[in-house]
Amino acid sequence: MDDSFELGPRNTFSGLSFLSSLGHPGLGGQPSIRSKNQDFILGKKLYLKTSLEPNFQDDKLIESHIGYVCAECKTNLDKTMFQEAVATSRDLKIAVPCSLYFLICEFLDMTPISIVSTQLDDVLIVRKSKRLSPNIRQEHKTPEARHIHRQEYAEFLDASKYYPDVFQRMIDKIQILIDNSNPSINKVLNQGYFYSTFEDSEVHLWNCSYISYSLFPVPCSLEQ
Repeated sequence: MDDSFELGPRNTFSGLSFLSSLGHPGLGGQPSIRSKNQDFILGKKLYLKTSLEPNFQDDKLIESHIGYVCAECKTNLDKTMFQEAVATSRDLKIAVPCSLYFLICEFLDMTPISIVSTQLDDVLIVRKSKRLSPNIRQEHKTPEARHIHRQEYAEFLDASKYYPDVFQRMIDKIQILIDNSNPSINKVLNQGYFYSTFEDSEVHLWNCSYISYSLFPVPCSLEQ
């Protein structure tokens, strides 16, 4: 990757419309960009210029980001968050069809749902753990109670470690996207198909600890 790529939280491009009308064409057709806040992207700065003149006189410049890889990061993933991510991924995939969209959480707080019919590329539970049960969370309602149970919660977090293989799964899918962006004819003929399988990819992107820190830089605090 060159230095023009950006990492981290960004607003990403998800659509463009024009507010121009017959009676009021407006500057550059009055472009209106739709964007989505993303917790983490691998992308590039995007500049769009519109004009109603062939020489781009009286143009309108708008800026955003293209998210080639987007991730929504949650501490606890419930069904409402899942449904919101499904809607967001659909908008982003319409705007940038070759992008990847991951929903990443630390703790699962819902019944697993198939993502086959969605635009989500994966749902990753990086600690491979469920959220604390409601009856235990009830014991942590007050500051005093959280102080008393602090050690128990610390032990829960220590037991629910980050799993490198979950981050590696994300990295592998990113590498597959890179490898298939411009496949060589020799590679395609050698393997007998266009699209690489998950196991075919040799990954040389970033180490898992860097990805982990980028997505979840601050440890979870004891929740009410």
